[in-house]
Amino acid sequence: MNRLSDSTFRPKTIAIAANLPRWISRFAAFGLLGAAAVLPTHGAAPFAIEPPDIPNRGILFVDHEATGRSGHGGHAIVEAANGNILAFYSNVSGESLGGHGISGWTEYKISGDGGTTWSEARVLEPSRRIREGDEHHSALVDEVMTAPDGSLVAIATRYQGYWNGGFGMSWRRSTPVFFRSFDHGETWTEAREIHPGAGVDQIATLRASLVREGELLVLFNSGARGAGENNPHRLYVSTDNGETFRERSTLPFDSERWYGAMTVLPDGQLVVYTYHESDEHNIHYATSADAGRTWSEVNTTHLAKRIRNPQLSERIFGRYFLHGRSGHGGDDPRHLVLYTSEDGLNWDEGVFLNRGERDLDSYSTNAIVGRRDPDHPERLLIQASIAYDPTGRKVNIHHWWIEGFGETTAEPVSLLDQAWTGKYDWIRDFRYQRIMTGAPESTPQRRIALGGAERSHYPAYTMRMKGDHVRSLLDSPWVISTASADENLIIGQSRGWEANPYIFPQPIYGYKITDPETDGDKLSVVLAGGNHGREHPACWALHAMVDFLVSDDPRAAALRRKAVFYVYPAVNPDGKSLLWSREDPFHHADGSPELAAAGHRNHNRIWHTDGLSASADIVKAAMKRDTDGRVDYLFDFHGVPHTTFFFTSGGTSPYSDILLGMEPSLNLRQGAHNEAWLRSWAMSPEGLNATHAYTPEVANPNKEYLFMRGKQFALALYKLVSGIRPKPAPWTVAPAEMTMPPKPAAAWLFKGNARPAGEGMPPGNPNGVSWSRTTRFAHPDNRSVRLDKTGGQVDLGQPSRLDATEQLTVAFWVKSDFSADSGEIPVLARSRASGNQRSWALTFDAESGELLLTLSSDGSYGWDRIKRMRTAVWPLQTIFDGRWRHLAFTFDGSVRDPDAEPDRSTTPERVGGPGAARIFLDGIELRKGAGSHVFANGSVESLHVPDAPILLGSGPEAEFPFEGLVDELGIWTTALTAGEIHWLAHHSLREITRPLPGVVYP
Repeated sequence: MNRLSDSTFRPKTIAIAANLPRWISRFAAFGLLGAAAVLPTHGAAPFAIEPPDIPNRGILFVDHEATGRSGHGGHAIVEAANGNILAFYSNVSGESLGGHGISGWTEYKISGDGGTTWSEARVLEPSRRIREGDEHHSALVDEVMTAPDGSLVAIATRYQGYWNGGFGMSWRRSTPVFFRSFDHGETWTEAREIHPGAGVDQIATLRASLVREGELLVLFNSGARGAGENNPHRLYVSTDNGETFRERSTLPFDSERWYGAMTVLPDGQLVVYTYHESDEHNIHYATSADAGRTWSEVNTTHLAKRIRNPQLSERIFGRYFLHGRSGHGGDDPRHLVLYTSEDGLNWDEGVFLNRGERDLDSYSTNAIVGRRDPDHPERLLIQASIAYDPTGRKVNIHHWWIEGFGETTAEPVSLLDQAWTGKYDWIRDFRYQRIMTGAPESTPQRRIALGGAERSHYPAYTMRMKGDHVRSLLDSPWVISTASADENLIIGQSRGWEANPYIFPQPIYGYKITDPETDGDKLSVVLAGGNHGREHPACWALHAMVDFLVSDDPRAAALRRKAVFYVYPAVNPDGKSLLWSREDPFHHADGSPELAAAGHRNHNRIWHTDGLSASADIVKAAMKRDTDGRVDYLFDFHGVPHTTFFFTSGGTSPYSDILLGMEPSLNLRQGAHNEAWLRSWAMSPEGLNATHAYTPEVANPNKEYLFMRGKQFALALYKLVSGIRPKPAPWTVAPAEMTMPPKPAAAWLFKGNARPAGEGMPPGNPNGVSWSRTTRFAHPDNRSVRLDKTGGQVDLGQPSRLDATEQLTVAFWVKSDFSADSGEIPVLARSRASGNQRSWALTFDAESGELLLTLSSDGSYGWDRIKRMRTAVWPLQTIFDGRWRHLAFTFDGSVRDPDAEPDRSTTPERVGGPGAARIFLDGIELRKGAGSHVFANGSVESLHVPDAPILLGSGPEAEFPFEGLVDELGIWTTALTAGEIHWLAHHSLREITRPLPGVVYP
């Protein structure tokens, strides 16, 4: 079926208008949508053309008829870095060549509201100065690009005039020039030549341009039409934001082929189309897989209604748009025709946007707008010249808009410069993915909010990306259909949604990865993703893990021989397709209208019940059939907004032990169960009887981190099946099993709104101290304390409940990236410098990279009266690296410390003595004896209880102030176990401090 044919545009096809998003329904209500909607198949999103009831004359943009002028040639549209749209056109004489000449200059209009309104016409002054000069007749802009640095680059074809006998003044092409703007089009530089010294036999006529992977690509051919192979098309490239251009290659088109269009195909290849005057039903093209350095042979593709001066869009709404004049001869020529293609190579029957009986109009251009403006929808704007006189030579400028609705109208955000950039066309060089929500009415698309601004920078991963990735695996010898999947690795189809918002039924993928030539018992592993549509980092990590499993890495080959991986990358495809935001009415249902209609909020809370999600039911049935209901390990990939967790069910396992050995600082939670979760269902007899099930949660906008984490999950499995058990890191001891600790004797959660009215700051020195909303654990009233190096400190008082002497535990979170060459940096202490009022202090020695724990039994810090524990962690780990790190220490005066050095002040032969201390980083004890040592110059059997406050950012005799954030401090009058410290490094104190009579809440 042709998805864009004349019959497609009949009004009777719009039976669903009442159920479309509001902004599209408004078109229908005013008769705007009627004959303009397209409902394609194969997952491509539908679109509407405005104004509807095509063919028509579009929306009048420039009225040259009112002044007797013309707009022949020189069309270009660009969206500037600030979101403004600039539309360029020519203003030329209506008398020269009957209006089909080039005697004039370039003008442009600007829209700051997504194309709803436009400014008055502005003259591109460098263009007019060329017109007024003596050397050239004119310079008309044909292409404008937004460079990666945000500047604009406008490229113009220059012309020279000459007297052509009885025909009067005529013109010929000269060499092209370009102008630059560094203020979004307000002002422009003077003209500079693209290729100084080149002649018109080498470079003259501008044909197409494209911005791709940080480069500006521009296509030219010579001004000598019909000169054969001596004047090929040439590709010029700028790698410095338009400062200079250099020729990269010549294309296999001779000068019999002219005009041109260029875009990027779904597989990442460049394609360039050109026109052959004697073959208007077939457009000629060549492709390049190496960014235009080499080219394929010339091929052709058929166009039912012919084409001349073709213009080609980038991919939008799941397709490409191609438009131009419907040929110069034959049946029904010289109209503005529009074609679409899902692959950029095979085109439908086409429709007429404008249909007239004129001669030389229908020159056109297009641009996708809305990509840089989160407040307006992403749309395709087509601009064309339409004749206002019978000859077809004098033209006005008209617009058509193509609006999308359905899965998404935006191309996804990129992981910039990542390894897949050349492989998938959906990698884009901008930050935000926008989505359709239908609310508010004036903003049918908005960037993904994902629960707050802190998540909006996460690189998006859409259902189209899922499909592209699955299709890229079809040729792998290691990827095989499961028992439930067809040859396209599809196990079924989601229900979709016919109401608002409309969602096409989505494919549900399922496949397995293994070495089919290896028999015998294999580990059975299930990989699932997409439970929550908004958790994009999880999709990237799963993608990276799959790419490693099918790679040529010998460790991946070993895994394929010893394991079978059953992969279900999108278990909630409708939710992933909708890509909901926090403003969306379905955000509590993970973007799934079906789930919302059933009264449920969370797609990972329905796995124990059938009938709530058609997709989940299909996935469950497929998993059970494909695995025969027996699984060793299941991974349900998720992502959260603030850190990386690794959840397990069923306690630790050989796999989690290995993973933690590879990454000792990895946060690990154990034993949580909820029968409605996917991993809990998988471990049940009604599910997959999985021995172990995990929920890896990854959250990081950094591409290297996401790729590394996905690969690391696979490498831990490789070590498992290979019998490799990594040793604990040399500066740590193996982490203890988590145990919830008792309530602290005192806890400070630093709720900024808990201070008396008007005080506004923590107690103590107000200089250099402030509240911060950057906290370790998200909560509406949470704050942390910020110390800024100017000597500020936070005095937390002298809580009497902390007057314990024999045992102590102090634990808190710190976030800092300060650096210093020398000095002891105070972090936390109970101390007053005067009168021997000192008990303990935790400092950092910037010169040695050691954590210093200093304890005192009588308030003196003299050499013979203290116990100082020095635990070196640098360069093995960087403590203050800009991340939240958990610091803790324990002291037990009743325990003998066998690692203590001799007491030099009294009896040199005595080793050790009462009092043992331990220091923990991120819940893991720092190993004594591996780059650390303990001084026990004086026996510390009990701590001094001074008349001294607990101070943040200050300590005994500390001369160097601390800079950073401190959050959630707890103090216990007992020595917690290693397992309890491990628990604290992964949980908020809120989980154990409520209710706690007398707890300190500053």
